[in-house]
Amino acid sequence: MPENLEATYGTVKLSYYAEAMNTDAQGAFANLIVGGFYNGVGDHEMLKALKVYPTPTTDRITISFGKDLENVKVNLMDMSGDLIFSEERKNIAAGDKQVIDLHTSSPGLYILKITDGDRAAGFKILKQ
Repeated sequence: MPENLEATYGTVKLSYYAEAMNTDAQGAFANLIVGGFYNGVGDHEMLKALKVYPTPTTDRITISFGKDLENVKVNLMDMSGDLIFSEERKNIAAGDKQVIDLHTSSPGLYILKITDGDRAAGFKILKQ
């Protein structure tokens, strides 16, 4: 039976899905699936409801909302924790999109955190 496994390290919660199928008496596995990290971590339902692209990027990222959300906070931070972009939005409808302009930001790795109430998802953004 598939299991969903979660681990919390500091403020980062990692979740993944694993499935294994044993097909012989020696214990050899015919099927092994491990996944769920994708480009983000956080609440599984939030991860399914959001698409963030393109990454890597050169000038902007787009957030596509796949379901209705009520009280959304979008924060983009650099790796030192400095806030690069922050916005709060109410009543986002499924299909809405938000574009974040990064053309003045330095190349490097950024963390995009999107919350809706007590649910959160984080994405790594690579700016070239």
